[in-house]
Amino acid sequence: MTTTSDNISLLEKVFPGISPEVLGELASIVRVRTYPPGTVLCHDGEIETVFYVVHRGRVEVTKQLEGDQVRVLNHHGPGEFFGEIALIQNSRRIATVRTVERTTVLELDKVNFDDFLARSPAVGLALMRQVALRLRDSDQTSIAELRKMNAELTAAYRYLAEQERLRTQFLSAVSRELRGPLSVAKGQLQLLRSSAAAPGRDEAVETVYRQIDKVVNLVNNLLFMQEMTMIDLDFEVVSMGELVSRAVEAHRSRARDAGVQLLIVCAIMPPLVSGDAEALGIALSAVIDNAVKFSSPGMEVTLRLGLTGDGRGATVAIEDHGPGIPVEHQALIFERFKGYVPGAPITRGLGLGLPIARYLVEKHGGTLTVQSAPGQGATFALTLPVHHA
Repeated sequence: MTTTSDNISLLEKVFPGISPEVLGELASIVRVRTYPPGTVLCHDGEIETVFYVVHRGRVEVTKQLEGDQVRVLNHHGPGEFFGEIALIQNSRRIATVRTVERTTVLELDKVNFDDFLARSPAVGLALMRQVALRLRDSDQTSIAELRKMNAELTAAYRYLAEQERLRTQFLSAVSRELRGPLSVAKGQLQLLRSSAAAPGRDEAVETVYRQIDKVVNLVNNLLFMQEMTMIDLDFEVVSMGELVSRAVEAHRSRARDAGVQLLIVCAIMPPLVSGDAEALGIALSAVIDNAVKFSSPGMEVTLRLGLTGDGRGATVAIEDHGPGIPVEHQALIFERFKGYVPGAPITRGLGLGLPIARYLVEKHGGTLTVQSAPGQGATFALTLPVHHA
């Protein structure tokens, strides 16, 4: 229960500067009501005529946005109020107010308020002045909220614009990557169709095969990137030594064509890990392919097998002596569609392999990191938890 004295004290906080006599008259026309949690006191968009002051409890102010999205604008507790515009004019509520716990409020109806003004015009003027000040404060709050929403919309627009730029850039890169090998393959096929190609037929066939293989790998990566979140991994115990050996052998021919030597260094018994052999093979292949791609003829790519300092992790360090990666690009090379930076001297291909590799390694509870600097090559460290029988 609330007493008249309680109501006067509460109204004095809401309308400072009003005499005790006037506050007493005002307190005599307010209603005191208690509502259970979840009661809607004000309905967004509806014309209502009650001004509320929270005596005990707590209410939540929300705004319905596009679709089903609801934004929480504010919370009001004891001594705070809402709906003062109802005392000035018949206008639609701009938000919904709902109790979040058992709440007692003072309610001042516009009809009673208008009658009060008619009986005490001088007092009503002072009271209206206080209401106007409250409305001004409310306007400032609304302006601040609008500024916040504008900033969020601006950030969202910039994000969408960046995504569109990356999409356009990526599609252009895909077109270039496909056009190159297909043009070479088409030229060689035209030679094969002519009798003049007989002396070099085997070489032409090999060239066509390599270029078509590039296209197939590119398409496979694109499809894998699109669907990799839906892939179920089949875990088993596998040897890191076998995984590395198979991945190296798969790239041996391509590395030889590029004049790059692949070396495996293992000073310990190859550790066992638990994982999907095919998925881990894809991850290793992507990192090896990257190392070969950025190595010049006569260079070596070394794969070093080992353990972490605590013995809990099996590691493969893939070292190349290529141009290196600037610090500002090292985070981007693991992000989808961002590894490709047109015009950058270190850029070749679409940059799909490393994002795929990191995703698969992390699905196994491991990590894929890089250490590099311009002119000093790069070392990619692939670490997986050691399997313990």
